[in-house]
Amino acid sequence: MRPCQNGGECTTTFNDFTCSCLEDFIGKICETRVWCVSDPCLNGGHCMDLPDGYECVYNATFENNPVQYSAGGSLAEPVSNIYIELRTRSENAVLLRASWGSDLLMVGLLDSSVQVEIHTGNSIETLIFKGVRRVADGSWHRVNISRAEKIHKSSPWVITVDGITDASSEPDRTGSVHFLNEKGAVLAIAESFTGCLGAVRLGQVHLPFVDDYKSPQLSQFHIVGKPKIHLGCTSAPVCDSDPCLNGATCEDLFDKYGCVCDSGWEGEQCEVDTDDCASQPCVYGTCKDYLAGFECRCHPGYAGTLCDEDLDECEQHACEHGGTCEDGPNMYTCVCPKEYSGPHCQWEYPPIQCGQDVHCANDGVCKDGLWGANCTCMPGFTGSRCEMEINECESNPCRNGGSCLDRFNMFVCECPPGYSGPICDTNKQAHKQGIPWLVVAIPLLCFCVLILIIAMTVMVLMAKKKRQSEGAYSPSSQELAGARLEMDSMLKVPPEERLI
Repeated sequence: MRPCQNGGECTTTFNDFTCSCLEDFIGKICETRVWCVSDPCLNGGHCMDLPDGYECVYNATFENNPVQYSAGGSLAEPVSNIYIELRTRSENAVLLRASWGSDLLMVGLLDSSVQVEIHTGNSIETLIFKGVRRVADGSWHRVNISRAEKIHKSSPWVITVDGITDASSEPDRTGSVHFLNEKGAVLAIAESFTGCLGAVRLGQVHLPFVDDYKSPQLSQFHIVGKPKIHLGCTSAPVCDSDPCLNGATCEDLFDKYGCVCDSGWEGEQCEVDTDDCASQPCVYGTCKDYLAGFECRCHPGYAGTLCDEDLDECEQHACEHGGTCEDGPNMYTCVCPKEYSGPHCQWEYPPIQCGQDVHCANDGVCKDGLWGANCTCMPGFTGSRCEMEINECESNPCRNGGSCLDRFNMFVCECPPGYSGPICDTNKQAHKQGIPWLVVAIPLLCFCVLILIIAMTVMVLMAKKKRQSEGAYSPSSQELAGARLEMDSMLKVPPEERLI
């Protein structure tokens, strides 16, 4: 007995056997024929093994050039499901149409969604229903139309798109499509369609784009005539012109391009600088937009890239006398022990009072306040009770190496040789070099001022005398003036009289 079939070689093992099959057969006894190992599909078709044969699957591009098929009475079962792979931007199209007499099966696109019409001889009305999912977007989609209840003679039909239920004909029902096996039945695809089709099957039987009569399965559709089918899915070279800007990548979306923008850009062609602050990313701060990024400028008390971190102000708190710090937004609060009070727990509680609890030293003035008594110190003293004298030399006021001597409410600088002044900031040598110039300049300035004063006095007196003689006639004065003029031509007027 030779259990291995189809030329397989048998090898005996412990209580069993194995079959070494030829390349075209598989199975325990090499009983199943496989076809795709011999690569029977031409022009790059994808081979798929079937239980009784194989099929070659291609993509093809259509531009309103329909292709007709015939089953030739080979279908073993009536059609109860239709499967179509498509890629298109045609919002209204006929994907598949089959008819025989009054019987009709049509799958198309209406307003970018799948619509189905089924009418068989047993039905009174045509079953029409439509999905809602958009498939005319330039991407590949898988559409399946099938009966929902396989065991019943009449059933609702359901549309699924990419594995998701899209629509149902419920409550309308109809049976399977029997007429496709009839002689004279007409079946066509891409009757009014621009786009690409992939695998198309009716009742698990493939509609080939390359007719192959060598496949052994009984149920087959064959192409009617010799139409010219453009294999492969191609569209207009929309990316050849480099329409995308600012370093974006162009995507061919089938007769339309899309731009994949780099970070920081948006728009149809990536021409718009993205406003990274539009989403208000800064939680507690203001946003500054940059190209391909943004910066958050945080409000006081917050930090972090998005200003979402509340700073712990208690890290450097000033709570005294064992007060507990409680953090808040841009602040902290001191929770004081019961014997202390105040913003920093710095005062005893209950509040201390002047005269009773507080005595200010060094003539300080005591005043009762909300949180207790306070001392206002006289100049030169400090401390909560004015008990400390201020060291005026603490700020190092003496310059040029001078030594500071602290005194009450003041300081004295002992200057090094060559310097003088209250804080040793005067250079004695430079001061001496300036004395000769001052000796000459000061007297000269005083002389000029004196001359200016005398000149101004004379001008004032002359103007006054002139105003007194204007606007009135005096014979005596005229005669006196005339006589004066005559004598002036013979006698020299004394200098002191010229000034009158």
